[in-house]
Amino acid sequence: GTSCDVGTFIWSLNILPGHYRFSQDSANVYTCKYAGNCIGTPSDDANDNASLCLDGSGGPTCSVCDEGYYLDVEADQCGLCDAVKSSSSSMLFYVMAGVALFVVLLLVGAGIYNRELLVRKRAEWKPTIRLWSARMSQVVKTMQIIVLLNYNFV
Repeated sequence: GTSCDVGTFIWSLNILPGHYRFSQDSANVYTCKYAGNCIGTPSDDANDNASLCLDGSGGPTCSVCDEGYYLDVEADQCGLCDAVKSSSSSMLFYVMAGVALFVVLLLVGAGIYNRELLVRKRAEWKPTIRLWSARMSQVVKTMQIIVLLNYNFV
């Protein structure tokens, strides 16, 4: 976990990315549980132990995310919470837009190919359409509540 060049002292050890040591006086170097959080020290800054952790992380072996950050297990590092909120909102928008587009295309397709059937069944379908419209409204409201709870309590 270190790079030792000629003339290196214990306080000037170059700690490699993915590794951590607790102080400049320590010869013990540990492998980080979340390697992305441990950025190591560049050779010109080897005596600054504070720079061993990625921004947004800290604690022993850089394994604790700061407030406003979350642990992204796939990336093996702490990520900014605002980035997740915006991507979740975008994803929800695109899913809802896709469903709406599918329904519109389905109705347009039914209208083009079965115009006579559509005209005859219109009165019969009205109660069903109203029922499904109310159900979809409830689903959308429930999803909005879940998203808001997730943002406020996670």
